[in-house]
Amino acid sequence: MKINFKGAVAFAAASLLSVSAFAQTVEFTNELSSDVTAIRKGKVYNGGEDETTKDFAGLEENVVATFTSEKVDAELDVTFILDDWNDRNFGFAWDDVSWFVEYRPVEMVALGFHEDVWLEGSYLPIYDDNVALGNLGSEGFTVAVTPIEGLKLAVTVPFGGEDNVNYFTSKDENDDTVNLNIGFGAEYAFEEMFTIGAAVSNVSDSDNRGFGVYAMVKPLAEQDFLIRAGYAYSKAQDDIEEDGEVVGKAYNSGFDDLSISEDFGVFGKSLFNVSVEYSLDALSFSAETLFNTDDKNSEYDMYFAACVGYELSESLSADVTGKFLFDKTSDGAEPVIGVNPNVAYTFGNHTFSAGLNYETCDGDSFISIPLSWSYSF
Repeated sequence: MKINFKGAVAFAAASLLSVSAFAQTVEFTNELSSDVTAIRKGKVYNGGEDETTKDFAGLEENVVATFTSEKVDAELDVTFILDDWNDRNFGFAWDDVSWFVEYRPVEMVALGFHEDVWLEGSYLPIYDDNVALGNLGSEGFTVAVTPIEGLKLAVTVPFGGEDNVNYFTSKDENDDTVNLNIGFGAEYAFEEMFTIGAAVSNVSDSDNRGFGVYAMVKPLAEQDFLIRAGYAYSKAQDDIEEDGEVVGKAYNSGFDDLSISEDFGVFGKSLFNVSVEYSLDALSFSAETLFNTDDKNSEYDMYFAACVGYELSESLSADVTGKFLFDKTSDGAEPVIGVNPNVAYTFGNHTFSAGLNYETCDGDSFISIPLSWSYSF
C-alpha cells in the first residue's frame, strides 16, 4: 500500500483519539520478531551463483492499535524494520502501513476509509492473508449497506492513480479515456452455517477488470470445522523486472512470496483457492491450496500447505507446517518443498515462539530460525 506515512499516522491517530473518548473496546498488540539468519545454499537462492551465503534476516516490530465503539471503529497497523539494506549499512524503515476508520451514522450504513473489507472465503489460514480479489473495500473510501440481516452491499472508490488522484475522467499515456475507478460487491452470511460473496474491481477499466467469488461453509455446527473456497479472474497485470528491465507481465491476483524463503509464488488470470480448518480438543489441523488453470508466466502453478498443531498444556503448544510448490509446464521451475516446526509458550499477555524454516529446491536449500515475542492487552 503506497500512502503518505505521516498523513496516514496523523489521520489514524486523530481518529483513534476521537474514538477513545467513548470506546467500548481497546486492543493493542506488539510483536517483535526476527528470522535471525538466512542461509542460502546453491544457485536457486543466490541468483544463479552456486555458493552459500549467510545474511542477518532483519528485525521487525509490528504494532497494531484498535479502537471499537458503537458508532466508530479505527485501527492502525505499522511494521518497523531494522536491516542491513545494502549489505553494508544498517538502518530503520517502515513497511506494511495499514489503517482504517469506519463510521456508522445509522445501524444499516457504514462509511469508511478502508484498506480491506475481506470476503470470508478468500482467506488462507496458514499464509494468514486473503486473495486480493476477495476485497469488498479498497485503499480508499467505501460505503457498506446492510439492508437485511446477514446481507452486506458495498461500493468502493480507491485512492491512487495519476498524481494519486482518482479522476472522474482522464487521459492515459496513449491518450485513451480512463473513467473513475470503482468497485462493488456483496456478501451474505446465514448465521454461522455459511457465507457467500462476490466482488468486482476496476469496473470502468476493461483492461484491468477483475472479480472474485468466494464461500465459507461450516458443515458441522457443533465442531470447529471450516471450509473456504473461491475463484478469481483478473485482467490486471504487473511488470516482471530483472536487473531493472521489464521482461514480462504477471497477473496481480496471486502471491509472490508463498515459499518459506519468500522467493516463489503463484498467480494467474484464473486463480482458485481452497482451505480447510479443523480442531478437536488439543489437536488442530489446517490445509490450503492455491492454483491457476494455465498461466505460462506464473513461476509456479500450484501451492499446497498443511499444518498440524497440538496444545501440550495450557501455556505450551507446538505445530509443524509443510509447504509444496509445483509448476506443471515441462520446462518450468523445479518443485519447492518446505517444512516449519514451531513451539510457542504463553504466560499472561505474553507469547514467545521459536522455530526452524527449511526449504529445498533442485538440491539447493534455504534455512532460517524464526523467533518472536508478542504482547497484547
